[in-house]
Amino acid sequence: KTSRPVILMRDVGADHMWSVHCELVAVRGKFEIEHTRKYTALDTDRIKITGCVQFDTAEPTTQRPDRDTFCRKYGLDPDKKLALISSSHPGTHTESTKNIFIDACKIVNGIKGFQVLIQPHPREYAGIKMGLYENKSIPTWQQNAPGIPALDAGDKFDAFHHCEVVFS
Repeated sequence: KTSRPVILMRDVGADHMWSVHCELVAVRGKFEIEHTRKYTALDTDRIKITGCVQFDTAEPTTQRPDRDTFCRKYGLDPDKKLALISSSHPGTHTESTKNIFIDACKIVNGIKGFQVLIQPHPREYAGIKMGLYENKSIPTWQQNAPGIPALDAGDKFDAFHHCEVVFS
């Protein structure tokens, strides 16, 4: 309607009704080309594989830190096993969800030879969708599991590399 090209990044909401108006579609991988072609009626040369922007941080642009360096950054013991507990977005943190998260942190920290590191949900870093929290100025992980270190936003894939177990 505007005589301007419409470019769609096909992601989780891939079957959006407006995608039929696209001139180009970016998809995560070849596994999405056929479905996108059928849904949009575009020729395959108008569907480009760009990867997934959610995983851009997985591409190592520099050398990953070794375990000692990584653990030192978060005040962890490199000789203990590392358990990463990944949080859901704060809009789903009912009292039951908070209690499960708190209990999981306590249980794993109580296992001899293990330590816990929290991987907050991206919305937790931004402090959004915190409607279930009275105090919206303190990060959710500090409210739910004080004293347990939380990853910096860009360190998720480094943590995956060094953790013995991930709870999601």
